[in-house]
Amino acid sequence: SCGAAPVFRPVAAAPEMSTVAGRGRFRRSGPENRARRGRRCAVDLLYDVPVLQFPFTARSFVVSRNVPGVPDISEWWYRDVAGMGAASPAFFQGFGAIATHGIIVTFVLLLAYLLWRSRPEPVEVVSRAALALPVVLLAYLISDVLKGFIQEDRPCRAVGRIATIDRCPDVGDWSFPSNHAVLAGSAAVALICLRRTWTWLAVVLALATAFSRVYVGVHYPHDVLVGLLLGGSVAAALPLLARKAEPFVAAVRVT
Repeated sequence: SCGAAPVFRPVAAAPEMSTVAGRGRFRRSGPENRARRGRRCAVDLLYDVPVLQFPFTARSFVVSRNVPGVPDISEWWYRDVAGMGAASPAFFQGFGAIATHGIIVTFVLLLAYLLWRSRPEPVEVVSRAALALPVVLLAYLISDVLKGFIQEDRPCRAVGRIATIDRCPDVGDWSFPSNHAVLAGSAAVALICLRRTWTWLAVVLALATAFSRVYVGVHYPHDVLVGLLLGGSVAAALPLLARKAEPFVAAVRVT
């Protein structure tokens, strides 16, 4: 153990074989063995630091169950965050289950409100507001096509027996990228394009959506990270598309 006195063994002619975590591993006497034992003790000490246990535990970086095609760190973080969600009080579970969908509705309402408020504004402002929701829809369609092409299974099935807040989606409802994160990322960038003073609101809502998808247990962290980047990248074309659409918007306003 970490606090025990070192045990000195006579040097053997051949290394001693022991089994650690179900796998054969050579354990040598002398400085090499003491150094290896010291590294394990350092990891155990890190695990005892509370700040490292929430939500990313130090031991998650040592032991993992590999899922084919999924980055190890994403699986580890999924286990920590989804496990934290399943173990949280009922109030937080209910709030997470509502927020994971409700924030998307909030984004839609905010974009619709800015479209309504843009009616007396110059044509370039109206053009951006009019194309905001279609750009968000375009990002969603691109994400859905990628889902069908990549076909990554949901972590609530692939990782194994793990409790989750949300019911695990049916087989064929693929995980990568997260449609919710794509919608949140694209809506956040569109919101920033329309109202710069709402930047912090848009960023907080987008990050909350991404986190909630892992928290309720239906997505890996890399699903939501790529989803945010994909949605934001598509919506970044909104100013260019709006300039192209200005003649059409101007003609519609005249009629």
